[in-house]
Amino acid sequence: MLQTTGETFPSDIEEEANSQFQKIYSEAKPIEETVAMLQAFKVSPNPREQEVFACMIHNLFEEYRFFPRYPDKELHITAMLFGSLIAHGLVSSITLGIALRCVLDALRKPPASKMYCFGLDALQQFVTASQAWPHFLSHVCSIQHLREAEPELVAKLESALHEHVKNSEGLAAPGGGVQSALGDVCPLPAGPAAAALKGAVFKPMTAASPRASSLGAAGGPVSVPDERQAQQLSIELELEGRAGQVLGDEVAALSLAPSTGTGAAARQPTLAAVISTESLEYAAEKEPHEKPSEKDTDRISFLINNLSEDSVATRAVELKQKIVPRYIAWFSLYMVSKRVAHEANYHKLYCSLIDAMNDKELNRQLLAVTHWALRLLLASDRIIRDSNDRTLLKNLGSWLGLLTFARNKPVLSKELELKQVITDAYQRGRLVAVLPFVAKLLEACKGTRVFNAHNPMVAGVLSLLAELHEMKCLKVNNAFAIELTFKVFGQSPKEWKPTDTLRQLTRER
Repeated sequence: MLQTTGETFPSDIEEEANSQFQKIYSEAKPIEETVAMLQAFKVSPNPREQEVFACMIHNLFEEYRFFPRYPDKELHITAMLFGSLIAHGLVSSITLGIALRCVLDALRKPPASKMYCFGLDALQQFVTASQAWPHFLSHVCSIQHLREAEPELVAKLESALHEHVKNSEGLAAPGGGVQSALGDVCPLPAGPAAAALKGAVFKPMTAASPRASSLGAAGGPVSVPDERQAQQLSIELELEGRAGQVLGDEVAALSLAPSTGTGAAARQPTLAAVISTESLEYAAEKEPHEKPSEKDTDRISFLINNLSEDSVATRAVELKQKIVPRYIAWFSLYMVSKRVAHEANYHKLYCSLIDAMNDKELNRQLLAVTHWALRLLLASDRIIRDSNDRTLLKNLGSWLGLLTFARNKPVLSKELELKQVITDAYQRGRLVAVLPFVAKLLEACKGTRVFNAHNPMVAGVLSLLAELHEMKCLKVNNAFAIELTFKVFGQSPKEWKPTDTLRQLTRER
C-alpha cells in the first residue's frame, strides 16, 4: 500500500522510474506499452522490477497534489495512465479505494476545470471495469454537472450499475432507484478491524515486506482479515469521505505533508521534475501574487471563455470591477500563461479587451509578465526537444509583437536583445526554437510606420539573419523561418548585406 511521505527508494530505482515517466510524457513510449510493462513488473520474480513498479505507482499517487499545476497535454497523459492502472488491476485494496476517490473528487470539480478534465479522462479508461464498484458508480452518476455534460457516458455507467444490481443477490431494494438499491455505505469499522485497515497504510517496510507486495502486487496479502472484504470496505470508506477517520487526512489527500525521511530534503516532486518544473503554467503557479476568491476566479474564467468581439466592452467593465489593483499581478500571469501562450487565434481579441479595460498598470504588468515568460522559455532546454514549448514560444512572440511593434512601440533591449538571442541560439544549437519565435515577433512590424526594413533595430536583425541564411550547414526548416521573416518586410535574404559575426563564434557540440 502507499506509504507515508517518509518513504524513499534507492536512487537507481528512482532514476529508472523517472526514465519511464520521461518516455511516457515525451510520447516515446505509448501508454499501452507502459501498462504492459507494469503488469509484467508487478508479478516479476526479479526484485528490482518489483521495486521499479512500486516506485512508479507510489510516485504517481504522491504527485496527485501537483496535478492542477500540470500543462494540459501532460495532465491528459497522466489521466490516461492513472485510469489505465485502475482498468488493468494494477492497484488494489486501499490503494484502489484512494484511486477511485481521486477520480471522484476530480469529477466533482467545476466543469471544464483542469481537475474535472483529469477525472473525466481517467474515468473513460475504466468504464467497463467500473461495474465491479457499485458504490463508486452510484456517486459518479449523482454528479449533476457530469450528467448534463456527458449524458452518454452516464448512461453507460448507469447501465453497468443496473447490471451489477441485477446480477448480485441482496442488493436490490423494493421500489428504490439506483441509490436505494445499493443500500447504505458500510459503517466505519471499530476495534481490531480498524487498526488492521490503518496498518495496511502505515505499516513500516522491512526486508521481508517488499514494496510491490504492499501495493497489492504479486498477489501479496494485505494486513486485514479478508482482502476482498477490506478492498470493498476501503473503497466505500473512501467514496463516502470517511477515509480520514481510518487512513488519516494526509493519506486520503495523498501525502500532502512534506517528507521527513532519510534523504527527504533532496527529494523533489518526481513527475513534476520530469515534466513541468520548467513549464510555463507550473512556473506561474509559483510566482507570488494575491489571488481573488474561487468564486471570482471562476467568473473571470467564464468571462474570458465567452469573450467575443461584440461582448468586449461589457466584459471589460465587469472584469475591471473584479480585477482590483491587488489582483492585477495574478490576472497578468493568468492571461499570459493560461490564455495567450496557448490561444494564438484569440490574441487580437485579447488585445481589444485589454484596450477596453484601459488600465496602465495592467498594460505594464502584462508586458512584464510576457518578458518573464519569454526569458523562462528561452533559458529552458525543453524548447529544443518539446514542440509544445516551441509553440508556446512562438505564441508569446506574436503576443509581444502585438503589444509593442504593432503599436509602434519598441521592444527594449534591456528586456530582450534580439540579436543576442539569435547569437546565443546559434552557439547553443537552439535555432529550431528561436528562429520561428523571431519570425512571429517581427511579423507584427508589417504595415507599421516605424518598424520597417530601414529601422536600425530591424536592419541589424535582418543582417544577422542574412549571414545565418548563407551558411551551407543551415537546416531547411531554419532557412525557411528566416525567409518568412524577410518576407514580412518585402525583402529576400540574398538581397541583404550579411554581418560577419556568427562565423567567428564557437558553437557547442
